[in-house]
Amino acid sequence: EGPSFNVNASLTVNGRVLAIQEVDEVCEGHDHAIATSRRVWDCAFVLAKFLEHNPELVRSKRTLELGAGQGVAGIAAAILGADVLVTEHPGAVEALNRSIARNSGDLDGSLGCVPLDWTDRSAAAELGAPFDVLLAADVVWVQDLIVPLVKTMRELAGDNTLIYFVYQSRSKSADQTLFAALQELGMLWEVLPEDMYHPQFVSPKIKIYKIHL
Repeated sequence: EGPSFNVNASLTVNGRVLAIQEVDEVCEGHDHAIATSRRVWDCAFVLAKFLEHNPELVRSKRTLELGAGQGVAGIAAAILGADVLVTEHPGAVEALNRSIARNSGDLDGSLGCVPLDWTDRSAAAELGAPFDVLLAADVVWVQDLIVPLVKTMRELAGDNTLIYFVYQSRSKSADQTLFAALQELGMLWEVLPEDMYHPQFVSPKIKIYKIHL
């Protein structure tokens, strides 16, 4: 299911227009994880506007976005004053870097990009964890990657880390795997109330979870 919010290929955060350019090129090997990263999904818009609505959550915070896709949420956080590292599957980083290049000016914070393979247990340790804030928007797609995702989140988090996880449920199996993995690794979660969302970027299909240790 593609995006439903009408942003006309751009999104405004704190008065700044983000240049969004989805990639239509075919992926070698038809890698589903890479293919989905080249679209901008509703959860990314919801997360970016949620941050705009609550800028204190990321301002001056060391922030990492997981499965960033086109980096919309991470770019929004950098505009709002966060020091941001956006991450993606190694095969999707080239497209992400192009998105960052289009949106790297006039930031109140900083913005960088590195590859991150959730199945590589040594990768997260090299990124300077723990981070103050982790961001993730619609990153639960491939069943086999859910547990590696949660393990990566745990490795990047410390006692004071807050994770803003925007989620659109698509299957009971994925839901069960996700929340069982969070519980097994000692992570707690709550659904944030809709009055914290940007009023124009609310969907009954989408929830924002705050996750922490």
